[in-house]
Amino acid sequence: MVSNKIKLIFSSVFLLLLVGGCTGKVKSDNKKQQSSATTESRVDYSSTIQKYNGYDLGDYKYYVMNGQKKQSEFLETLLTDFDTTIKNNFETYQYKIDNKQKVNLIPFRFRINVNEETVTTNYFMVNNSNTVINEISFKGYPRFKNVEVEAKTEVEFNKTELAELPPKGIVVFSLNMSAPSEYQSKLKENKVADLSFDITDLEINGEQVDNSNEN
Repeated sequence: MVSNKIKLIFSSVFLLLLVGGCTGKVKSDNKKQQSSATTESRVDYSSTIQKYNGYDLGDYKYYVMNGQKKQSEFLETLLTDFDTTIKNNFETYQYKIDNKQKVNLIPFRFRINVNEETVTTNYFMVNNSNTVINEISFKGYPRFKNVEVEAKTEVEFNKTELAELPPKGIVVFSLNMSAPSEYQSKLKENKVADLSFDITDLEINGEQVDNSNEN
């Protein structure tokens, strides 16, 4: 019998998103960061960035992370697929926002790669605090309805990558983690609405804080 606890072998943070194509690794060690430079935009997307950086989504505003402003694949997504990828998904899943927490991670798309034995999930990161976030790091557990992740996942965005996330601000990123073949059938039973992410350790602008907005 296969255990319901999945051992996290690795995780990677992507500034690109699942749309229809592949994603490119951005945040990791220096060598991988250097290799990602080949995906930097040679097209002038300045008008696209200007249009969508600070875009109103109801009571919230969507922002383009500084690191994403150099990624042609990501900017092409904004240009051609913003409504489908960002706007419509936010409207669908914003009910999951918990204002009692300083920071929310809201999953909005995921895909299992059978051959690579990975699962990639898109997240909205929502700033419910009263603080402008310039850098953030957190640890926590991606949650599925029928598979438990044993080890904490750690995510970090420094000042260069993030730049600024005001209160009521939203950015997007994707998280790639291992999905061994013996768990894939269970993972496939999940829908996006079944997914969540529990933050257990949070650091904002270099300060360790509780994720409760009551503190």
